[in-house]
Amino acid sequence: MRLNSLHKTALRHAMLVIFVALTLPTFAEDCNSVNAKYQGKTFALQHNLRFEDNEARWVNFTGAADFLDVGTKVTVTQVKSDEVSLAVEGRGMTITLDLGKATPSCAEILEHLLGPAAPSLKGLSATDLKGIKEGKMVVGMTRRALFIAVGYPPYSYKPPFRGDAAVNHDPQADELVYMKGTWDFVTVKLQAGKVIAIED
Repeated sequence: MRLNSLHKTALRHAMLVIFVALTLPTFAEDCNSVNAKYQGKTFALQHNLRFEDNEARWVNFTGAADFLDVGTKVTVTQVKSDEVSLAVEGRGMTITLDLGKATPSCAEILEHLLGPAAPSLKGLSATDLKGIKEGKMVVGMTRRALFIAVGYPPYSYKPPFRGDAAVNHDPQADELVYMKGTWDFVTVKLQAGKVIAIED
């Protein structure tokens, strides 16, 4: 069957629309949806928060230069569509938390990060406490301590200009992928709830 020029043009347009739809990035919810829950309120960090030049990323890059300790009090001074401003108690500084393309949602990232009180460290081992204090992954630490020391692994994060991605849909998996920086993966292997290997 031969297609006339009108049909060919319509087919080309349909294919172009499908191609664009499939290749456009998917954006997470607008973070303004969490405004009422967080704006103007004070919370305690539930895990160490890495930052550089007063900016933190929802991925919590483990290679960022500095970090705020778990339990640090912060006040949410502003919620925008893709970021949250955190005034740090007693430090005279504000950290901008970049939530652009936060996955699976701004709400889940903030739920992991901000709580009414510091998490209890009771029952954690010396290895756990060392990792938390230094803001590092340490072989021998428990999964709970890992999440307090460096945060939850990104649910899904695709570095720019790369086809591969860090995917952690199950935080209880025996292999978790963290991001050291925009392009650097770090794989953490666990067995029986403890870190047994860290592979850069």
